Amino acid sequence: IGGLCTTCLDIAVQTGLVCTSVARLVSESLAAAACLFAARGELPAEEDFGIDRLKHKHKAAIAGFLEPLGEAVDRLALAIFEGNYRLEEAIQPRFELSGTGEGGCIVLGDDSAAAEDVAQYEALQGVCVWTLTLVVRAVGPQDFSGETLWEFASRDALGALVLARGALCFQRWAWQGSTGTRVPDDFHEIHEAVLSAVLGLAGSNVVFSDGQDDGGGDVAISVRQEQLLLHRAQLAAAASECSLLRCLLVHPWTSLP
Repeated sequence: IGGLCTTCLDIAVQTGLVCTSVARLVSESLAAAACLFAARGELPAEEDFGIDRLKHKHKAAIAGFLEPLGEAVDRLALAIFEGNYRLEEAIQPRFELSGTGEGGCIVLGDDSAAAEDVAQYEALQGVCVWTLTLVVRAVGPQDFSGETLWEFASRDALGALVLARGALCFQRWAWQGSTGTRVPDDFHEIHEAVLSAVLGLAGSNVVFSDGQDDGGGDVAISVRQEQLLLHRAQLAAAASECSLLRCLLVHPWTSLP
């Protein structure tokens, strides 16, 4: 199934996500892989480590499964970004907030919005949500962090935030003509894990998570501070490019623990 996912992603990279059918092909292949890591029917046990026993015992194999997918998705992130930009120009989505901390919804244009454009927009978000569902299930929701998202996106700010934005906007629409993109059974848990990871991307643990230490371990605090500020500036620029803030604001913040 990993090979199938990679093949579908490669096809999408070559052809571009220019039609709904290609986006759905990618989304469905990712959903099939994500089903391998679903925790249905597994009873808790004393030896659990916050993630299920299978994942704890086979972390290396899981990493080997995810690495080529991460590389393929990294090549696809730009196509998702470009597709979203083009479709939002046509659909003109409005991010409507309740003003009470309960979040809001995304209104996908009006009755004149082309159904095909809306279907493709939804399918692109389906690619994002199933990509991150696969990763969250593979490592376990408790272990999915800003570092995990950063590494899976090949340490690329725009790639990480494009995937996260698509997943966080998924199912936040006020649109009666939904095309029925497949929704993960554990969607709420996935959504919360992705949101937590996005908010953790600015941490110093993410900046220095590669373990590389230029200068033999003797690096001035001022240099570290400069590296951290540069990282956060890159995140801010990427967040602005993909309009992440509006997506975060429609989240119901009063429901967070």
